[in-house]
Amino acid sequence: MKTAAIFHVENDDPELTILPRKGRIQGDARCVFTVSFHSNKEKNYDSQIVVNIRGGKQLILPVRAHAIIPDLTIFEERVAFGGVTFGD
Repeated sequence: MKTAAIFHVENDDPELTILPRKGRIQGDARCVFTVSFHSNKEKNYDSQIVVNIRGGKQLILPVRAHAIIPDLTIFEERVAFGGVTFGD
């Protein structure tokens, strides 16, 4: 297409961050979306992102993620920092 397209991304999920959320794409251009997933719980995530294009069809993009909680163990009871000081 030679004309520009206006788009808007639907996202009601607080665990997903999508940038840009809306914009304009020239007919011969591309748009890269940055999708970030953040969860405080271990879980599998399976959803979709809907991109509405003015005057066109919806694009439906599947999103799948797996969040894990790392198992962290610190064996040192004390850590000697030497001459390090904090504050004024």
